[in-house]
Amino acid sequence: GHQGGRGQGFRQPWRDQRAERVLSESIEVGSNWELLGDQISLPPLGKLTTKVDEGETLVSLGSLPVYDRAADRVVPKMPAKLKAPSAAAIFGASLRVWDDATMNKLAAGGEGDVFVSDVVLTVMMTAPRSIYPWDIVVKKVGDKLFIDRRSGSALENITNGETAPDPLQEDKENVNGIENVNAEATFVHQAFREQVLSSSKSHAFGEALPANLASASVPAGGFKYKRFDLGSIRVVVRCEVDGHVTVANNLQAVAVHALNEFDPKWSGIDWRAKIDTQRGAVLATELKNNASKMARWTAQALLGDVDVIKLGYVSRASFRSSKTHQLLGTQTVKPKDFASQMNLSMENAWGIAKALLIFMRDAADEEGDYLLLRDHKVAQLRFYSISGLEGSDDDDEASDVDAGDAGDDE
Repeated sequence: GHQGGRGQGFRQPWRDQRAERVLSESIEVGSNWELLGDQISLPPLGKLTTKVDEGETLVSLGSLPVYDRAADRVVPKMPAKLKAPSAAAIFGASLRVWDDATMNKLAAGGEGDVFVSDVVLTVMMTAPRSIYPWDIVVKKVGDKLFIDRRSGSALENITNGETAPDPLQEDKENVNGIENVNAEATFVHQAFREQVLSSSKSHAFGEALPANLASASVPAGGFKYKRFDLGSIRVVVRCEVDGHVTVANNLQAVAVHALNEFDPKWSGIDWRAKIDTQRGAVLATELKNNASKMARWTAQALLGDVDVIKLGYVSRASFRSSKTHQLLGTQTVKPKDFASQMNLSMENAWGIAKALLIFMRDAADEEGDYLLLRDHKVAQLRFYSISGLEGSDDDDEASDVDAGDAGDDE
């Protein structure tokens, strides 16, 4: 049998019309969910701005592993084999903010109105750049909002090619279908982190991590709980800091991210041929094809006061297989410079966050669970009151929502 034709070589004219692509919703809207307020169109959010100060660090926890500079000396002619990660591949710390003792303590002490992870806040901040659907859980406890990912949600994965002009298709059988490419991007990201961050030489960042936070990322890094005052609403963000380097006796906080190549024919640029001589063109192509995830990463770095972002360029050892990979090189960027290169304005990011947070706070008039949904067809958000989606006391019950994890538990 001929392997599926979609996206394998011959280009059909209709493949260039994004409207033709069918994406599945990130979660099925429950029949008992109640839509609150109006749908929010994403493009107009790009015009919102609000000025916010640098934020105030309330608590620092953990220690920062050292970044192995040997990775910066890798070149395509002598690539480094990417070792398989030891930990399950999930992007960002897996501990939900409502299960985080530090967040609960800060909430009990009246230190803020909204408690959110950096991963999820930056998804909101960069929402107009997203193409793929997503959803986030909002729990109202007393008059406070706790906001984080759903267990098994698409936001636990990293996307690849999300904003490409030649869009990928959903096709579980195709090694270059959306599902496989995103799973691969998440796997590669985790493998790169483990390979270049060493806990044997850590720099103390704050008090020791509680056990459930220590196991929420591998390797465990530092966490900074920062408060940003948006005037009518105070936001406490848990910012994750991956590691550190020492430059001329100065400690620099580092974020570590992997970019990965799966098909040079699709992207139109061959990393092995171009990384040495035309790295700017390689990065520009990544910024075009991955405008959403790279804006999220950059906003995270700016929120957490990270000094440099280390980008690893990882490619398949053979383009037919997504199982083995090579590191071809790295690049170091400063978050502020990178933000201006991709037209990311933090005043706009905060403008969006403030508008969405105030909207959700006002719409969520009673305690309980809510969900903010990015539509799978239209560039819009919807806010639902949902009943009994995820038990806040015990997340492991096999509800229909956790189907990603709990396939056979019913």
